[in-house]
Amino acid sequence: MSPKSNPFLRGYRNLSIDRSVCITYEDDCPPIWRPLHPSQAHLPDDQVALFPCVFSNDFALITEGQDIPNDLEAQSQTEGVVRTVVYAAATSASPCTSATLTRRRPRGKSCGG
Repeated sequence: MSPKSNPFLRGYRNLSIDRSVCITYEDDCPPIWRPLHPSQAHLPDDQVALFPCVFSNDFALITEGQDIPNDLEAQSQTEGVVRTVVYAAATSASPCTSATLTRRRPRGKSCGG
C-alpha cells in the first residue's frame, strides 16, 4: 500500500463500525435507515435481513421470533421490513468522512430495487 492511499495518514482516528438496517414501509415512502435497538444488537445479520420490524425515529426492533417489551413496542408504532444490513466505518473527527460498506443478503433485494 502506498503512503498516499493509507487513510490513517490523512488524520482519521478513532474509527468505529456502525451497523444500521435499511427498512421499507408503505408503498409510497422512501426507505429509511435505523440502528437496531441495543437489546437486539446481538442478532446476526441472517436473523435481521428480510424480517418484519417496527421502528421509531431512533431505532428498529425485529418482531418475528423476538420478545419485545411492551414499553419498547409502544415507542415503535410503524411497521416495515428490513431489506439489508449495512456497516459504516466512521470517525469521530467529522461525520462527513464516513465510508459505507454494504453487505447485502444474496437472496434479498436492495433498497433501490
